[in-house]
Amino acid sequence: MGFATVYFVTASAEPFYWLVIFVASAFFVARNCWSNYFLHGLFTGLLNGGWIILVHLLLFNTYLANHPFEAKMITDPSGPLSPKMVIVVMGLIAGALSGCVLGLFCYIASRMLNN
Repeated sequence: MGFATVYFVTASAEPFYWLVIFVASAFFVARNCWSNYFLHGLFTGLLNGGWIILVHLLLFNTYLANHPFEAKMITDPSGPLSPKMVIVVMGLIAGALSGCVLGLFCYIASRMLNN
């Protein structure tokens, strides 16, 4: 999803893609793990957040060119952080939140599969 958000996926369509990814990931984790479903989902979300941060930093100029609204927000000169640091901080927060959501989805999927 890191490359897709840089080149193809708009911010308005991104939540729908994430929902599909979360559901598929949750069932994958629930089928392949025997315990600690929430923790597996949490760590997967954190790892994914790190991956997306890395891709957005490596393709920083392309990301800003394809996402003008986000570019305006993170390049605000009145902010205390550099634009790249904003991406890192927001990515860590998004990774933690998405990890919690994915962990919850994993737990629910494990109950649906009677694990």
